[in-house]
Amino acid sequence: MKNTCLVFRSAAAHAMRKYKVGLVLLPLVLCGVSACTLDMLDPGYGSGYPNGRRYPSYEKPEPPVRRGYTEMQAAFAPWDDVERPIVKAIDEAREQVLVQAYVLSNGKIVDALIRAHARRVDVRVLVDRVQMSKRPSRVSELAHAGIPVRLETRYKSAHNKLIVIDPDSSSDGILITGSMNFSDTSPRANAENVLVINGQSNLVQDYASNWKRHAKDATPYHLPGRKHVKNPAVTIPIIVPMPVLPPLR
Repeated sequence: MKNTCLVFRSAAAHAMRKYKVGLVLLPLVLCGVSACTLDMLDPGYGSGYPNGRRYPSYEKPEPPVRRGYTEMQAAFAPWDDVERPIVKAIDEAREQVLVQAYVLSNGKIVDALIRAHARRVDVRVLVDRVQMSKRPSRVSELAHAGIPVRLETRYKSAHNKLIVIDPDSSSDGILITGSMNFSDTSPRANAENVLVINGQSNLVQDYASNWKRHAKDATPYHLPGRKHVKNPAVTIPIIVPMPVLPPLR
């Protein structure tokens, strides 16, 4: 098609110079050149197809879609109760909850994590170290309850705000993500969004793998005033026999 158009335009120009084609034929020549140019620019253009177009041969194939049952719930602050779907998902966790937070001071979320830990759910937390020292935090409550907490120190800002629930379970797990910090202020004073995704096992496992990668570089958090000893010595009590006194006379 490209070569044909080039030949057509060259022949038209030659005819106009040699035979002095009048202005009457000039619009016809221009229409033919324009049609060829349009067809070269868009091979999908043509007549006899809906809207004058056909399926372009150069169009890339559609990316594969992971099909299956997916349930998603979106919430928007300050209009929606954005804390409710988060707490509900944590309360329904059965095996594991992985938290990655920039700020962690929301009372409802912290209480839900402590309840999950009390049910023997494996709860683990990553939090940005700098923000924990700048803003109010309830990380110490989690550590006091026995939940392992690690501080992200490698990055200028560990700005993730997500929760991964039961990534290795047969129910495909749950991913909670969005813009909202897990603080008391964000749900009420900020414009935020929260997205809860259920049924995308591959996506949930991707986020769980990324959480574990961050955990390897993070520093364990210890409660203030408690000195951490890697290999505590074992104290063995020594029993000293009491002397036997003679009976009184």
